[in-house]
Amino acid sequence: MANSHLVSLDGLENLEHAGQLWIDANSALGDIEALASLEVVDGGVTIWSTGLTSLSGLGQLVHVGSLNIQYNELLGNLRGLESLSEVDYYLTIYENPQLPTCEAEGLRDRIGTENIGEVVIQYNDDSGVCE
Repeated sequence: MANSHLVSLDGLENLEHAGQLWIDANSALGDIEALASLEVVDGGVTIWSTGLTSLSGLGQLVHVGSLNIQYNELLGNLRGLESLSEVDYYLTIYENPQLPTCEAEGLRDRIGTENIGEVVIQYNDDSGVCE
């Protein structure tokens, strides 16, 4: 469910393990820093149609069932996912117009396709430059 008025995830600072994380149509949410302790999400992490410019609050995340990053107009990089090392089912990074495709491909390559079920990377910024 969309929550366009949610501006913060304060109160989730101690969350280390979750069954599912779904951030959908949260245009007022400026950051996800409150998720800095999150390490494992058994099901899916979905970041869909948000106003986020980065994922830096997910720095401790190491394992997810799936990762779905779609339709984020302002997302320009995937910083914050450096610790992610296993995606059981799907890694989908789709239609994020500010996100250089090489960022998505770099994440896929760093995790390793042997540690990912299925990969879909499409319709991001093919001309974007990675750092």
